[in-house]
Amino acid sequence: MNMLRSNPLLGDRELTLGLIDGVSYGAELDALIAASSNRVMRRTVDTATMIRMVAAGRASYIFVDREDWYHMRGRENQLQALVPLDFADMPAGLKRYIVCSRDVPADTMDRLNRAIAARTPK
Repeated sequence: MNMLRSNPLLGDRELTLGLIDGVSYGAELDALIAASSNRVMRRTVDTATMIRMVAAGRASYIFVDREDWYHMRGRENQLQALVPLDFADMPAGLKRYIVCSRDVPADTMDRLNRAIAARTPK
């Protein structure tokens, strides 16, 4: 059974789903969001701000990357009251990239490339 697809969160018209405007949450999750019955609050903000909006009661819930959640939760006491919900069938997160401008020194780029290579499975 697809727990996320059948979860009452997405079908509750009283809940407000907070979304970062202009961001894709991945094809599968985007389709579930489009079919949801939730009120949707779209904002052009970063993930940290969206998490704070949930803490402030401006959104009922958001979809957030686990690493982002743990990073923010460890830094801000007001987030301790929020409860993460994990779904076994949650689609895998999207890949993340490091994007550098041309003013990043070559030695820094070399260190980044070596660090990435060291963590990349062979």
